[in-house]
Amino acid sequence: MSSFEAEYQDAYKKVIAIKKEYFTHMLEEYNQKLLEKVENGGWKKSEQSEAYRTAVLPYWKPFGYVPKQFWFELNGSREKQMNPRLIPSDLYYNELLPYLNNLPFRYALQDKCFLDMKFPDVLQAVTVVRRIAGTYFDPRMNVITEQEALALCRSCETDIFIKPSLYTGSGAGISRLRPSECTAEAVSALFEKTGANFIVQEKIAQHATLAKLNPDSVCTIRVLSLFWKEEVTIPHTMIRVGLPGSACVSDNGGYCAEILPDGCLHPKAFRDEENWFDAKAEGLYDDSLIIPNMDRIREIVRKIHPRMSHFKWIGWDFTLDENGNALLIEFNTAPGDDVQRVCARPLFDGKTDEVLQDFFFDRSLEGSQLPNCRCLSSEIRRYL
Repeated sequence: MSSFEAEYQDAYKKVIAIKKEYFTHMLEEYNQKLLEKVENGGWKKSEQSEAYRTAVLPYWKPFGYVPKQFWFELNGSREKQMNPRLIPSDLYYNELLPYLNNLPFRYALQDKCFLDMKFPDVLQAVTVVRRIAGTYFDPRMNVITEQEALALCRSCETDIFIKPSLYTGSGAGISRLRPSECTAEAVSALFEKTGANFIVQEKIAQHATLAKLNPDSVCTIRVLSLFWKEEVTIPHTMIRVGLPGSACVSDNGGYCAEILPDGCLHPKAFRDEENWFDAKAEGLYDDSLIIPNMDRIREIVRKIHPRMSHFKWIGWDFTLDENGNALLIEFNTAPGDDVQRVCARPLFDGKTDEVLQDFFFDRSLEGSQLPNCRCLSSEIRRYL
């Protein structure tokens, strides 16, 4: 290694350490404030501390890791249990996620404009127009002018949604236009507002079961899948429901709940990233509401996840069309870890011990997830 390469590595390590320290501080501050808002329902601090001492610390000791107690209080809040296998958020975002997923590939492969090309055999919303790096394309990927793109949008007989195709999540930045609103000026203004990368799609007519939860925005079914040792497992499924009157699921007032194996929703739902509430008691749903076709959604995920082999851990967003068909909305290669709080189980469920053993000791993915950059050590490449 040359002196330049050694200096470069040293400087890069310092930058990564500063970035990691700052991110960890912000992450802990946010989640500690979140924990303050979550009602403990009689879960005594003495019980939490005892479980932390007798169960959590002994589990993590062989890994040489000492997690902070509050992660387990927060992530175990639904069932009031300090499950030692719950993954602390700082470990997940700083260490595990960059180990499991090739994050430098993330945004390019998540571009919504290319979703139907990656998964042509999976039903998706009808595309009207795409804009990629400033260039307009029709649904068949033919280059078109802006005027032709405007005409395609104005010819739609249903509502259209203009969605940013890069660097987005939870419905951020989505605009909606009804046919009566689709003037050339209105569409052109939204094109300019949304920027150089977006996709325009027709409104999804969601299944009646989902419409019961919220008729105003498409309810999304989040499926978490792990592609591990050539096998796809699905540890968690949950549903996100938006605020009535809003076209997006991300607005304040929405909630999420675990989808149980039989398609029913768990009675405890999590609202607004702040608190648990009894959804059945509030009359939002009951045992008669069953999300249909969940087996088909899981089947699709098991089929398509291996195509994204650079990412061992993916969050998929589906919905159901009016006929009950599974419809893929998008996928996320850096899914949030809130799913283990919502579903009250460890992030990787039955694979948790195996994944942690590999991460801390075996390192079977070392070198397979990122290019072998000669000037960067594996320790640095993990955090790219």
